[in-house]
Amino acid sequence: MNRANKLRQARTNYSVTWEKFIQAFGKDASRLFCFFEGTEDVEYYGVRIGTMIPGDRKEFTCGGKDNVLELYRLIVRDQKYQLAWVALFIDKDFDDPQQLPKDDRMYVTPVYAIENFYVSPASFGRMLRARFKLTTVNSPDSEEACEEIVELYKQRLEEFNDATEELNAWMYLQRLEEKKQILRKKVKFNQIDPKLCFDVQLDRVEKKYTLDYLTQAVSDSYPLDPTEVVEQAQQFHQSDRTALFRGKGMIEFLYQFITRLQNGPRPSFLLTVDHNLTLSKDNITADLSQYADTPECLNLFLSSLAKKRPTLLSSS
Repeated sequence: MNRANKLRQARTNYSVTWEKFIQAFGKDASRLFCFFEGTEDVEYYGVRIGTMIPGDRKEFTCGGKDNVLELYRLIVRDQKYQLAWVALFIDKDFDDPQQLPKDDRMYVTPVYAIENFYVSPASFGRMLRARFKLTTVNSPDSEEACEEIVELYKQRLEEFNDATEELNAWMYLQRLEEKKQILRKKVKFNQIDPKLCFDVQLDRVEKKYTLDYLTQAVSDSYPLDPTEVVEQAQQFHQSDRTALFRGKGMIEFLYQFITRLQNGPRPSFLLTVDHNLTLSKDNITADLSQYADTPECLNLFLSSLAKKRPTLLSSS
């Protein structure tokens, strides 16, 4: 491991975050301490926490779900911090929610990850109305034009889910294989390049990957029976795939669709497109956070958390 990777690992190691929490708690034990998987989570949750729980808080990005869970275990095991005002936020991923900690201080997304909150037709529609002005052959009225584009978006989203069923089935089965292994080798899905898996146009979504590509791209993957992958994909077809499928792929779909809407080629029924949105993959979760869905379970979690604000809490 080179020096840069060692430093990066050190910054995301849960023990480093634990030391930072201890120091912050010692300075002011009455604050709200929030633990997130990564910066995208802060961008999504931060404004929602601030709206419902105004006041000072300390945020920690932990470098992944496993680190958040390790920090949770440290908190509950140490009597000094059991009454601390803390909140921990993790993605469900492909995990069984029943196997995750049951604690009213921990929020688990009801969908795969926070990125899935950005891609629903309702979320896309809010963004479209706020950041775009459109006219179509059928209507010069921007609102009616937006409705037409949202319908187009729904069609492409359905096609995208069709195109990525086997991809998600393959990843899901990889996670099941991990749990069967003694050493639990973690399969790194970030080795898969979404651009090599699908292409999103306004008039179609093209599937580009094969199971052989996935096996070759992910060097540490487990061998799978292709028939089992197809059968799992068929099971997924009966589910809410926009909620179930991997968030990183979902956000790539949204990015590609918006980029095509901005730059073309566009369908013949779309006459003009004006927008005030400068989008990149690095800023998409931050720039579109205000339009993302906020599930009722998150509102209930934050409402309950607000009621736990400590009145007098000593760090000694």
